Amino acid sequence: MIKIKHFWLARIKGSSKIRSGTGGLLIYCRWFLLQRIEQLKLNLKYDRFIITRSDFMWNINHPKMSNLDPNFIWIPYGESYGGYTDRHAVLSKKNYYDYLNLIEPILLEPEKLYVKMKKKNNWNLERYIKFYLKMKGYGKKVKQFPYLMYSVRNNKIKTRFRPGKYSYKHKYYIKYFKEYLSSMIMFFLIGEKNKDYKNFRIYYILYRVFKKLFKFKLILLVFMRNKKISKIFDKEFLIFNLKKKFYF
Repeated sequence: MIKIKHFWLARIKGSSKIRSGTGGLLIYCRWFLLQRIEQLKLNLKYDRFIITRSDFMWNINHPKMSNLDPNFIWIPYGESYGGYTDRHAVLSKKNYYDYLNLIEPILLEPEKLYVKMKKKNNWNLERYIKFYLKMKGYGKKVKQFPYLMYSVRNNKIKTRFRPGKYSYKHKYYIKYFKEYLSSMIMFFLIGEKNKDYKNFRIYYILYRVFKKLFKFKLILLVFMRNKKISKIFDKEFLIFNLKKKFYF
């Protein structure tokens, strides 16, 4: 499988050295988690599973499970890089096994998988997740909700991929600016106390509208006059990261 280039198997010896990443490691980690769920019989104890990162900062409540149909795999919009983001997923008893078992076709049917994947050369973990889920029959069983959270780290925590930019207001590094921007827009649209929001598609469309509007610096500055927004989010950090995209 390492003949399938790019960095979807990063950290595995002999895989592409185009750029660093943790794709191979994350595929293994999902398999390890699946084994622990089975060994500890957590699938008999819990109906839902949230697969996420420990370095996320949340300013908005996670969608209620009652608004996330258990017949579907739920993944946030954004950070998809041609597939589905690997950073967060909401699963149920009906689909947790398949979602976490990304490693199975790599080990059990490598020749068959190779034939299917060799036609493309831009594979990353996100593209592989989407490809794998479609292969497993989940093409129409994946739904998405707004990207609400963002990844952070302090100066003592090392990272293998994105070091991020430092926020003097927050006093930590924000790893992915797009996550931060999405979190701010969603905070404005949803609010910190709204626990029963469910019009996910509308929120996504509004996010895209705000993202376009913020290419005008004046609109961003007016937006940041909102007291709750200015209290929670870093205006200087936002301007610094958006300045190259400003029209004027």
